[in-house]
Amino acid sequence: MNRISRITILIMALLALLPQGIDARIRWIGMGKGHDSIPYSQIKNKGLMIVDIHTNRNEWPRCDYVYAPIDGWGKSITNVTRVPGRLIITDGDNQLYDSGEYVEESSGMTLSLRGNSSAFYPKKPYKIRLQSKADLLCRNNANYRDKQFILICDEELKAFQGFELSRLLGMTWVPGYRYVNLIINDEYCGVYMLTENARRNTNCRLNVKKDGFIFECDAYWWNEDYYIPSLIDTHLNFTFKYPEPEELTDAQKAYMTQLLNAYEYSLWDGTYPDYIDVPSFARWCLGQDILATRDAAGVNRYYTKYDATSSSKLVMPMMWDFDSAEGDTTNWSVVHQMFMFPLFESSNRTFVNEYVAQWEAVAPILYTSMYNVINNFKSTQQGQGIMASMPLNNTRWDSNYPTYSFFYFRAQWFKTRFDWLNRNILALIPRGDVNLDGVVDVSDVNIIINKILKGDQSDKRHADLNGDDNIDVSDVNEVINIILTSNPHTPDDPVDPDDPDDPDNPGDR
Repeated sequence: MNRISRITILIMALLALLPQGIDARIRWIGMGKGHDSIPYSQIKNKGLMIVDIHTNRNEWPRCDYVYAPIDGWGKSITNVTRVPGRLIITDGDNQLYDSGEYVEESSGMTLSLRGNSSAFYPKKPYKIRLQSKADLLCRNNANYRDKQFILICDEELKAFQGFELSRLLGMTWVPGYRYVNLIINDEYCGVYMLTENARRNTNCRLNVKKDGFIFECDAYWWNEDYYIPSLIDTHLNFTFKYPEPEELTDAQKAYMTQLLNAYEYSLWDGTYPDYIDVPSFARWCLGQDILATRDAAGVNRYYTKYDATSSSKLVMPMMWDFDSAEGDTTNWSVVHQMFMFPLFESSNRTFVNEYVAQWEAVAPILYTSMYNVINNFKSTQQGQGIMASMPLNNTRWDSNYPTYSFFYFRAQWFKTRFDWLNRNILALIPRGDVNLDGVVDVSDVNIIINKILKGDQSDKRHADLNGDDNIDVSDVNEVINIILTSNPHTPDDPVDPDDPDDPDNPGDR
């Protein structure tokens, strides 16, 4: 055996002993200024998928930072660059996906910064645009293929609990997600949630026809090329996700302007059921109230309209952006108080009745279901992977996220929140309001009497006031007592001339 052959065999033997990464090389991932490096094998063995991105010439995406004008809210980014590159996903030693090198409209991907105020933090959120459709969440189902996915920061697991609550409430669409360790250009970037973003995909995301619309009541309208002003609050105007603003025709702009103006007027005059899908609006608001979200501007209010015909109504299909969740446990969410209140105060009780009915449907299982989801997640591969990876994330970003206690805190918070919600939501329908018109009066008495005469035992939820599982004369008496108690002073009451505190006593006038 010659000398070159012996050297070759020795090199191959040494390579066999090295940790096998994406390309079978030892990779030292930069931890940022002031930190040591760590071997790739340490990241590989943490239990999370690894998203490994190499951009052309190791270029990082850039942007300019902008602030709202006087009549706007917030801060955002503009002039966002898209850098081309290659993306590889592995799980342990298994390679799950490879985008290939960048070839426009064929292979590879582009990486860009995303977000508004979140883009100002050192740990950045990103958008991935594939050149060929795929499912980066690796669910082995072609229906999930798409070209766009995003990477968001969720160390506190608020997006996780928000998506799982959305699933429990039956939201029209809940984004799929997986937690990953992210590497960009050989630099470890931390733990991220890889998730789907809100966009038209009739197979797996927001289902609207080609002549339909996806839009948002957006605090960052001032950073968009086109928006439709809101009549309710000029700080939040309507911006478009589908079609893209530059693709909107003049006819579409005119149609949506007229529709949105009519929709906002309807919130005040009580005709809103003509324009909105009431169950989806109630479900969305209930979700925000359960989470006690604090941010009125940052909570994304997405809407869809299936097509451009009068037969389709506005739908609130999803919840998004949970950074401000877990606010005041003894109050409504801020969006309830600032934007949804016309629906609660309307003389048309359709929305309130639907909101309460949805709460009554989910309340018996809410705490137990969310507790089980949160508690069980920490035992899954992803949950264990997050806890194993968080020390690396904390080192990378000089942070301190105690993931174990977050799992416990999430579950306990729901228990505290539940009691206040149950009392205050049920109080939205007065006891004895059998016809659900918001008032307890003689009409409610008549309904119960008619039920008794007809032997109708339906709708016991509202008509069986004493809870004996039977609608009878005792329930009539209950309603009458409620009416008399809530209106103790009637026009027929005699005026006491010797009582100066009687409001009907004219005194010495």
